[in-house]
Amino acid sequence: MVDTTNSFKNSISVFRNDNKTPENKQPEFRGTIELSNEIIDALKETNSYKIDLALWKREANGKSYLSGQVQLPYALRKEEIAPKQEPQSFDDIKDDIPF
Repeated sequence: MVDTTNSFKNSISVFRNDNKTPENKQPEFRGTIELSNEIIDALKETNSYKIDLALWKREANGKSYLSGQVQLPYALRKEEIAPKQEPQSFDDIKDDIPF
């Protein structure tokens, strides 16, 4: 069962794999990505499977790791950041020209 109380939605954590040796083929890093339903729904609606991420180097218990956040690509969220608003009429246009 999935834990729905996680407060780290839209986050990523990447840790160095301590089990990696020169002899095995394990990855150097392992991690998890937590996605909210909003991001999953938006990805399904647009048939896009690309997400942006940002990472920060952190340290805890003497071990360094990468922590960050994930979000929809800018092209999919630009309307959310700066919604396009067109004037309803010429009377709605602000005219700062003093003459």
